[in-house]
Amino acid sequence: MLFLIVVAVIMGTVAVVFLLPDPDPQAAPDAGSAPAEPAGPAPLSLEGTLVAGLLGGEFSREQYRGAVARLAAREEERNPMALPGPDATT
Repeated sequence: MLFLIVVAVIMGTVAVVFLLPDPDPQAAPDAGSAPAEPAGPAPLSLEGTLVAGLLGGEFSREQYRGAVARLAAREEERNPMALPGPDATT
């Protein structure tokens, strides 16, 4: 009998936890609370800024891929990398 009571209490607790509404993450903060601090330091590179924007939902994966492709093309134009092989100059 004690086993059934314990199981019923556990099931009731689980049901209450799952049925309670989640706090709205978009809700306005209380007037008395301090403003939220950034999660971490600001990215120091353009690549870091792009990743932070992607993870923060500021732009889609396609936009991220396009930005990284443009960044790679710009880097190749500014600092071309010599490939090893028979045609290598260095």
